[in-house]
Amino acid sequence: MDVRRLLLLLMLLPLVIAGPPAAAAGGEEPVALDLVLSSVRAGQEATATLTATRGSAGVEGLAVAFEHTGPAPDESGSGSATTDADGRASYVVAIPEDASGELTVRAVVTDGEGRVVGEAGPVSGWPSTIVCRCGPGLKARNVNGGTDWVKVGRAEPGTKVKLFRVHDNGRRTLVRRGTMGDLGQKIFLLPDRARRHERTFQAVLRLPDGMRGVTARVSIR
Repeated sequence: MDVRRLLLLLMLLPLVIAGPPAAAAGGEEPVALDLVLSSVRAGQEATATLTATRGSAGVEGLAVAFEHTGPAPDESGSGSATTDADGRASYVVAIPEDASGELTVRAVVTDGEGRVVGEAGPVSGWPSTIVCRCGPGLKARNVNGGTDWVKVGRAEPGTKVKLFRVHDNGRRTLVRRGTMGDLGQKIFLLPDRARRHERTFQAVLRLPDGMRGVTARVSIR
C-alpha cells in the first residue's frame, strides 16, 4: 500500500466511525418549525400557529403539544393539535378582560412514533391597551356612612364600561359593569356599609375599534 492510499484511508476513518448525518441517512431534509402569535387583545382570543415544513412543502400528521403562561389572572394552560396538509396546527388562548402581564407560548413537535422532531418558541405578546380616550376620567365621592359613587366620563354614548376595585396586592376585582349614557358618562353607586377608610378603583372601557381604554385610578378616602 503506497503512502497516498494510506493517507486517504486515514482521512476517511472518522467518517466511517461517525456515520452519515441523520437527515442524509433517510434522504430527507430536516423539518423546519415556525411559531407565530397573533395580536393579543384583552377580552378576545389570541392564536398561536405552528407551521412545519420540509423544503417548501408542509408536513402533515405531526403531533404538536402547546403550552402557555400568562397573562394574569389565568396563569397557564396547554393543549394539543395535529398539523394539517399545509403543515399548520393552531392553539387558541382566551384573554380575560382584566388581563395583565405577558402571554408566552411554546410548542413541542413529535412524529407518529413519538419521537421529538423539535421545539418552537417561545413567542410572546402583551394585551393591547391604550390610555382611555375620555375625560375627565374618574371622579369619586365618599359619603360617610352611606353610598359612595364613582363617575366615569367622558366617552362615546353606548360605550361599555367595567369598574374594578384595585387591591393592595395589585389584583383587580370586577365590581360593576354598565354602559355610558347619553351624556357620555356613567355613575356607579357603591354601598360602603363597612365604612372603609380607602378604596381604589379603575375603569376599563370597550372602545369601538376593539381596543380597551384604561382610566387612571381613583381612591375613595
